[in-house]
Amino acid sequence: NGLVIEMIDSSLKVLEESETDVLFEVGAGHNWDQFVSAAVNMGLSGVEYLSGIPGTVGASPIQNIGAYGQEVAQIIEAVNVMDRKDRTIKTLTKEECMFAYRSSNFKTIWLHRYVIVSVECRLERQQSIDDFGQGEYSRKQVLRRLRDKGEGFSLTTIRNAVLEIRGEKSMILCEDDPNSRSVGSFFINPILLETVYLKVCESLSNLGIDGTNMPAKIVHQTNDTSCSNGDDEPHVQISAAWLIEKAGFYRGCEDEQFPGVALSSRHCLALITKESAGASATSLVGFADFIRARVEKLFGVFLKMEPTVLRSDITVVSG
Repeated sequence: NGLVIEMIDSSLKVLEESETDVLFEVGAGHNWDQFVSAAVNMGLSGVEYLSGIPGTVGASPIQNIGAYGQEVAQIIEAVNVMDRKDRTIKTLTKEECMFAYRSSNFKTIWLHRYVIVSVECRLERQQSIDDFGQGEYSRKQVLRRLRDKGEGFSLTTIRNAVLEIRGEKSMILCEDDPNSRSVGSFFINPILLETVYLKVCESLSNLGIDGTNMPAKIVHQTNDTSCSNGDDEPHVQISAAWLIEKAGFYRGCEDEQFPGVALSSRHCLALITKESAGASATSLVGFADFIRARVEKLFGVFLKMEPTVLRSDITVVSG
């Protein structure tokens, strides 16, 4: 048992405004998707691809939420916090937060130290159609949806397309959809040194699996030291979902060793619980570790968990 404190400050203040952008201070309790909706309605860009992500603005910096090539780190100027050590209010700069792919100092060396009070975000005035990042690999699914529907590119149409796609994957909470009973993506897409990536491709080939269609892209070197060797060797981001499926875990699959939990039938990165089947935190984490162990054994890739487990009586395997 423990004490849970809910931040209820949902304020939205304009700190600076110019012809090109607006700087907001957003209360930690402000609903994230409502903030995105307000930004889109005001013609401000920078968060439209992050539509439909559950939670609050105050939670967004912790793991640097992102989707379709956008990350909250791209708009954050500073994070205002209460330091639990001395109970003082401090302002932490973007640089101090050390944002990385699905990570930040809040999730690592600062874990449990700070309470986020508000976030300062700078959003740009609506861009021209040519500036919507149509060449970004991870956005092709959204942009293809707009082209297929014959809709133009705008902040509103992009937001609507993202919400539609997330809904189809059960990534928007809905009481009537059991697949939405999850914490979203449970595993992080691995970022590997190029030399490691080539070894993974070799492992796939040895297993008779064609790795040429594995989703992969070159990314900027992350500040996550677990995938950095201190030099400028390129890094490659690969699909955790693809690896999971190639390891034999299909959408909707479950294992009797872990009662009450399963992979979503819509999205194999999401682990769901079955309300009437005796699900527990232990079985959920156990199933996750079962999946990760097989992926690592077959392909030599350790999948990191995206959520943080708070219960001290549950051991989480770390790479």
